[in-house]
Amino acid sequence: MRIEIKGVHFRYFQEEEEVLKGVNMTIRDGEFAALVGHTGSGKSTLVQTINGLLKPTQGKVFLDGQEIGKDISFKEVRRRVGLVFQYPEHQLFEETVFLDIAFGPKNLGLEGEELKRRTRRAMEFVDLDYESLKDRSPFGLSGGQKRRVAIAGVLAMEPELLILDEPIAGLDPQSRRRLLDQIGALNSQHGISVLLISHRMEEAAVRAQRVMVMNKGEIVLQGTPGRIFEGREKLLEIGLELPPLTDVLWQLKEKGYPLRTDLFTVEEVAREILQCWGGFRCSKISP
Repeated sequence: MRIEIKGVHFRYFQEEEEVLKGVNMTIRDGEFAALVGHTGSGKSTLVQTINGLLKPTQGKVFLDGQEIGKDISFKEVRRRVGLVFQYPEHQLFEETVFLDIAFGPKNLGLEGEELKRRTRRAMEFVDLDYESLKDRSPFGLSGGQKRRVAIAGVLAMEPELLILDEPIAGLDPQSRRRLLDQIGALNSQHGISVLLISHRMEEAAVRAQRVMVMNKGEIVLQGTPGRIFEGREKLLEIGLELPPLTDVLWQLKEKGYPLRTDLFTVEEVAREILQCWGGFRCSKISP
């Protein structure tokens, strides 16, 4: 699936300032992309125009070359584009995990073995054990499990693109890492395109192949995570922080050490510093 957003503007009320100001953006087939920006930058509004929840006041959104709302119905778009809102566990409402996850497919008219297959498969995707959890109340699960049940409910619709709006907000560090790993596996192992929405650069850097940065309703930067992090001044100017390890490299570079500043994982940063020492590039550092 390929999504193209062309010149999209949006305002909630006529007298208010535009929330989106001529956004142009593409999500490629099979890509793991991230949309990053501070609160109020327009991220959530933009993604709701992708699955037809909001209609642009100006501009067009295309799914595989078909204009949404004209060449392809909103119902079909919502079947193919799954949107997981921030704190999706607040939307859980059924008596059991099975019924909650099966709700969407059931509304599509599915029943019997096909409904069971989709529910089981969706649970397996997010590492939830079907037999031990299907009859349990979703409200008795941990925060991380509730989040995964909510994501499974969207996955049971078998979308081609999964959009996640701040999916790890409020989770503990271990649950955050686990959920990001599972989202990454959906993309790399199962071919589902992913658009991750976040206000934290560190989250975007972990998995995304491409990062798009929003500010005041516009896309102001885009590229690989490493390339985005090289634009430190621009990021700080719009109120975004670099991943902590990348920021350490920048601080060392500002002190005169010849280090790369496009790295962000523990392994990459450790290797860069060790190579610098071992190669005598970092003459100011005493090992």
